[in-house]
Amino acid sequence: MTPTLMAGIPASNYSLYRRLRFSVGDPAAIIEFPPVGESGGGQSLLIIRDIEMARARQHARADVVYCPADFAPPGGLSGDRETATAQAVAQCLRRRSISAIVADRSLPLIYAHELNKANIVVTCDPEMGVLERRMKDSQEIAWLREAQAATEEAMRMACEMIGQAKARGDGVLMHEDQPLTAERVRLAIDIFLLARGYANPMSIVAGGPIGGDCHDHGHGQLRTGEPVIVDIFPRNRTTLYNGDCTRTVVHGAISDELAQMHRAVMEAKAAAIAAIKPGITGQAVYDATAAVILKH
Repeated sequence: MTPTLMAGIPASNYSLYRRLRFSVGDPAAIIEFPPVGESGGGQSLLIIRDIEMARARQHARADVVYCPADFAPPGGLSGDRETATAQAVAQCLRRRSISAIVADRSLPLIYAHELNKANIVVTCDPEMGVLERRMKDSQEIAWLREAQAATEEAMRMACEMIGQAKARGDGVLMHEDQPLTAERVRLAIDIFLLARGYANPMSIVAGGPIGGDCHDHGHGQLRTGEPVIVDIFPRNRTTLYNGDCTRTVVHGAISDELAQMHRAVMEAKAAAIAAIKPGITGQAVYDATAAVILKH
């Protein structure tokens, strides 16, 4: 079997992060060496910046941890960290007399460049790691549940902030004696999640007709009787896993038109759930949902 390579910056290359379960803002590369013979086990070798080695040995999913200086080529390492890591990967493989390696789709080109210079053939496997990333393990499921719970807490806070506001005579919602705007709700969501260890991309708080423009983040004053779409999708700053939740909240009386829309959505959701079974495609579930919406 041919060794495999994943490389990049784990803090932004999420395929690599998932493999290592270790977030760092410096370049890293992990080489998976296959078993040798019938009894020899394989080995995963991580190359990472020297000041991160101790943390990596404690937290990263790797059998052994080295730094680029451990595999310095005869001409020395580049002063650029990413280039130096790529050079170290090439030298590591040369020392083991390896002439070919398989990489995933996220491999930075600098690694292929340095490996080619060392006459090591690099083959891209577009499916490497894809199925594994889709199938969440027990740790990932726990992290997703944690992120979703925090997201739903933020959603409850935002919906109650809107739903419990006071309506001014002209219908504008008031909160703490000031008009309640999309911007104020969004700020409250950001602060709520920041206090719980989450980075929050700009949430959607879209009131009235603005909510009809998909992914308009929303702006301006919110009004009684109008639907307000709230969409929150924060990321845990430690685990890097996301929650996601969208709700529509209405202050005051709910019109017959909105109630009809809600019934249509609930029926469509039930159709989607009923369509889900092993082997079904996302397109088929979408079609079942869309059919109900079109019927209404």
